[in-house]
Amino acid sequence: MLQEHIIGTSDPSFQLTNEEYRDILMNAPIGIFTFTPEGKIHGMNPAFVSMFGYDSPQELVNSVEDIRRQLFIDSETRKEMMHYLEKREGELKVESCFIRKDGSLFWAANNIRVVKDEIENILYYQGFLTDITQLKQHEKMLQESGKKYRFLTEEASDTIWTLGMDMKPTYVSPNSSKVLGFTPEERLNQHLSEMVTPETYSRVIDVLTRELEKEQKGNIDPDRTVAIEMEYYHKDGHMLWLENKVCAIRNSEGKIVGLYGISRDITDRKKVEDALKERDALFKKLSSHVPGMIYRFVKRPDGTYCVPLTRCHKG
Repeated sequence: MLQEHIIGTSDPSFQLTNEEYRDILMNAPIGIFTFTPEGKIHGMNPAFVSMFGYDSPQELVNSVEDIRRQLFIDSETRKEMMHYLEKREGELKVESCFIRKDGSLFWAANNIRVVKDEIENILYYQGFLTDITQLKQHEKMLQESGKKYRFLTEEASDTIWTLGMDMKPTYVSPNSSKVLGFTPEERLNQHLSEMVTPETYSRVIDVLTRELEKEQKGNIDPDRTVAIEMEYYHKDGHMLWLENKVCAIRNSEGKIVGLYGISRDITDRKKVEDALKERDALFKKLSSHVPGMIYRFVKRPDGTYCVPLTRCHKG
């Protein structure tokens, strides 16, 4: 087909001799081959021989009696492919896994067409192989990365999110519904000011403004993380504190176009901190109204009682 197309042009300057045509086929970077209906290889170019790891065309021909059975790994795909070619006209494009001489496997995009005589008898098959092993490996890596990403975002105890500079979320991980009661879909329809208390929202805007001012001055780490504690509304009405670790999303020019972060529930920690503050405040209030001194005794494991900044004595 290629030969007919090139030689058949009306421009004499583009006409190729058989020798030139053969040179194109023999130096093509893809594997080109023909085989009989019985599976016997009829012809091939060097790229095809190299793909399968053989030293010469003759070695490959002597070693492979049936290309369909010995070089194709997936027998079902092979059967479907041959059935299609026998019953229909045209070219079949399919991705197949093949086996090399040393037993290793590789993937190739396989374009095959059937060649028939005047009375529709199959003479042979023409095939073109393009090695796509690296592409398949990249696809597998992406699939595995996608699985890991889904696992991290769906199973993580923390909430992962991205936010536009308009303060509207562009992504919220499924854990949001467990922590704050809102589904990711509900969150995407909310503004940050609807999620947090007015005091928290005002503080967030102040922090963001200061960080953007630092950007204008330059000489600042573009990958820095900013931590901010925020008070959120739960869907059922009660309040929760979340600590957010926030980073910038930048475009190709380094400009901030959004934010992404991880939120962790710290409500219990905040309750403890508040309780300690109340205790300290109460202690200071009491001590300021008591005449004289207040002593705090500490009992040690050996039975000794200690007053801070004094010597210990036996009880």
